[in-house]
Parts: sequence; C-alpha cells; structure tokens
Amino acid sequence: YDLNCPLTAMPVTGHGNTHYSLIESDTNHVYIDTVKRAEDGNDLIIRMYEAYGKRGSFRLHIPAIMDKSVYECDCMEREQGLIAVKDDWLLCTIKPYEIKTIRIKINELEG
Repeated sequence: YDLNCPLTAMPVTGHGNTHYSLIESDTNHVYIDTVKRAEDGNDLIIRMYEAYGKRGSFRLHIPAIMDKSVYECDCMEREQGLIAVKDDWLLCTIKPYEIKTIRIKINELEG
C-alpha cells in the first residue's frame, strides 16, 4: 500500500464528536479492505475478507447509509441479494477466507 497509496496527513479543526467511524464491525477476524465507487455507477462498494479461517456471523454499522438499500454482491459487483438490517446494523455471514462485497445504493442518498 505504501507505494501506490501513500498516507497523507493534515491537521484539521472540528467541533462536535471527537471521533467518528465510517464503518464499524463487531468482530476482529473480518477486515475491511476496500471502499470505492462502483465500476458501473455512483454506488458505494465495500469489500472485506475473513482472515483467520473462521466461519460465522458478524455485523457492520455504517451510519451514513442506514435505511438505504444494501446488497451482497459477487466480485464483479453484480447484486446477489438484499442484506438484512437490524437496529442500524447490517447482518452478515462469512466463510473461512471468504472475500465479501457489498453494494450501497448511493442514488437513494441524493434524493
């Protein structure tokens, strides 16, 4: 990552909350690897993977997109099915070493 995506830091001033997380997970064996724009539009793609050979359920909290359509996708970003949301958390399952991709419908945010 250091070669193609060097870290750039700059001081900022703010007010309100002292911390904010774009994506929060309730597990330590699933790593968020990619957050990007979809190849075929303005939707948001989030790609993650299971790193330790564990199978199970996990939850993701993404405050900016709650109450929007979120889909599980294949690696080509084609929708495979709607992801359930409960109490502002996305409910997901993952297999050992699986790469999981989700798609968030951004056009619904712009309305």
